[in-house]
Amino acid sequence: MGFLGKAGVVLLDEILIPDFPPPNDICHYLLAKNSNVKKRTSFVGPLVRKELYKSVPIKKKKTVLAVVGGHEYRRPLLECVVKTARLCKDMNFTIISRLIERKTVEGNVKSLPFVKNLYPYMRASDLIITQSGHSTVMEMLCFGKTGILIPDKGQYEQEAIARRAKELKLCERITHDRLSPKTLTKKIDILLSDKSYKKNTQKLSKIARKLNGPKKVADMAIEYSSRMTMKY
Repeated sequence: MGFLGKAGVVLLDEILIPDFPPPNDICHYLLAKNSNVKKRTSFVGPLVRKELYKSVPIKKKKTVLAVVGGHEYRRPLLECVVKTARLCKDMNFTIISRLIERKTVEGNVKSLPFVKNLYPYMRASDLIITQSGHSTVMEMLCFGKTGILIPDKGQYEQEAIARRAKELKLCERITHDRLSPKTLTKKIDILLSDKSYKKNTQKLSKIARKLNGPKKVADMAIEYSSRMTMKY
């Protein structure tokens, strides 16, 4: 990573960041402060598959979607979500994780081990509980969805993104040392009662469509290629 950082100063002509332009940049605390890097940096907008905008929601009543990665160290998060669902009996919970061995439905909880396309579940949800990886957060915001971000402990990138999303009032954030069914339930209540979270995320969803990140990257690549061809 140190080498890549230096390469950004010495070797690279263009640095494209798949994020919203400031002041809505989710990766704000991860950006280089070096002026030589900054002047080569362009914010192109989220890069998501076109299927995201075409996905058809799976219709349900008020639903919380929890997406938990398949690493074993995330099992406490999975177990915490299940316990939280038992406290929130007026809501449906859909939990998707590779830690789940088989599909089950118990009360208000549907557990799924794997789905080929996550987008219909995201679109149908009222809020999403997940880790705060950059791609996941970008997909949430393109859908206009708020949620609760729980960064992996000690993972600086995820911690920085969760902190920024909370700061912009897009999502709530819980660290692992404060993770409990009671805390999760409280955060769910906040997100459902405070409409500003949904308003802020839907605003960014509209911006994402307007930015059209994939097309912008393609146009920039073509322009850069033409420029370099003429140069040499």
